[in-house]
Amino acid sequence: MEQAETLDQLVELYQDLRYQLYENPQGQKMNKTVSSIINYISKNYGRNIPLEEIADAVGLSANYICSLFKKEMGVNLFGYLMEYRINRAKELLLSTNLKSYEIAEKTGFSDESYFSRSFKRVTGQSPIEFKRSVFHKGED
Repeated sequence: MEQAETLDQLVELYQDLRYQLYENPQGQKMNKTVSSIINYISKNYGRNIPLEEIADAVGLSANYICSLFKKEMGVNLFGYLMEYRINRAKELLLSTNLKSYEIAEKTGFSDESYFSRSFKRVTGQSPIEFKRSVFHKGED
């Protein structure tokens, strides 16, 4: 992580690490389709991504990719997408002075209220509380 000089490089390192962590029990790399889905999400998370669009991008049915993703990753596709968006939001909260509504827009949330509720549900803190807690820890 210390090698990253920019936020984009840090995100790329995070994605590589996440990929490495999600090997199947036999030590094989994840399914090529799942890898393609993750790649698609990483490139398009900043906007609404209907399930059918993801399915079309990998050339398979929506039901099949949902089942495959859950089997390979241990989390459902939209749970992964939500976690991905929240992690990107955390990065933006810590590395920019963007307003909450701007971060919501950049990370694919339909509005700031939904973003704040989702952020709190996933992290246990509001975006503002998260930012304050991280910066106050550094002062200890």
